[in-house]
Amino acid sequence: MRGAKLRTTGGGLGAPVRFRVSSVSRFLALVVGVLVAGCAGEPSGAGPAPAEPARSKVLLIGIDGVRPDVMAEVPTPNLDALAGGGLFIADARTTTPSVSGPAWSSMLTGVWPDRHGVTDNEFTGKRYDEFPDFLTRIEQVRPELATVAIADWMPLVRTEEGSAPVSDAVDVKHALDGYELGWAEADDRVAALAVELLTGSDPDALFVYLGHADEASHEHGSIGKEYRAAIAQADRQVGEIVAAVRARPSF
Repeated sequence: MRGAKLRTTGGGLGAPVRFRVSSVSRFLALVVGVLVAGCAGEPSGAGPAPAEPARSKVLLIGIDGVRPDVMAEVPTPNLDALAGGGLFIADARTTTPSVSGPAWSSMLTGVWPDRHGVTDNEFTGKRYDEFPDFLTRIEQVRPELATVAIADWMPLVRTEEGSAPVSDAVDVKHALDGYELGWAEADDRVAALAVELLTGSDPDALFVYLGHADEASHEHGSIGKEYRAAIAQADRQVGEIVAAVRARPSF
């Protein structure tokens, strides 16, 4: 769980931060990874054309603050379907301390707080220049690939000093302010943006963050009906995003 979070201003409507055309209780982050292979596009003109080789794509969906014991009591058909066709681990744990700043920094960079330097939600001591996020690493190695991040907890993608966990090397960053929009609305917009990108463009690696479940538990001080409704909402949004992946002609 986040505890007191760092709040930043701006970006409430989800305007992209940067775009470069290169091809075009305890915290537990529920992460859904989807790896799909797809071709670059449909052949044009009459007659057969040589098929382009399939290229793997990565979709990483992070749902903040979801307790697996509570999730087991909530109808989550879309998450259940993913778990049934892949791998689900109910007892995975994140970093110590178990708050969002260090936890998401570790999730995105792949190293513990003693290396990336973040131990609180103020993000002091961060060393993202030494230990960049996975999207930035993709840009460093394969800059022709299209990378995208969408999040409604602003510090993950935008900070006033310009050094967020997801760096500005990433091709497209949509930053929405969950405090300004309301977290249920912000998560809906995050999901809609992800669906729009998957439908109308061809990202190679996409990170999507949903924060409403975590915020619902803080706002209401419980894991009651509001928290459970937020988990159900996240499941619906995951279903919408996965459906957009499956609807792609190259899926």
